[in-house]
Amino acid sequence: QSIFYAGNDEAIYRVAIGSTTRTKVADTGNLTQLDVSPDGTRVLYYGGAGLEVLDLGGGSPAIELLISGVSPRFSPDGSKIAYVAGEVASIIDIATRTVSAVDNIGL
Repeated sequence: QSIFYAGNDEAIYRVAIGSTTRTKVADTGNLTQLDVSPDGTRVLYYGGAGLEVLDLGGGSPAIELLISGVSPRFSPDGSKIAYVAGEVASIIDIATRTVSAVDNIGL
């Protein structure tokens, strides 16, 4: 198990539980929010172009979803992302990139 966090240099770091050694996972640029998938294999963050999903195995480049939103979170199975854009809570399917509005939250 690991802890992931955003550093002051706008990079994502991982520290294994019980360790004091940090490992840089990615340079993201303009990182403002962060979530780790339930299985721990991907990290979600808001980069300069919008929401992005990074494979922590290092085999794939980040998936740029090109949508703006705040408070992004993975679904329990990791296949979707919930986020808020303006006054609307939405869900995006990562594989198909289909967006569904869930509710107008009236902020």
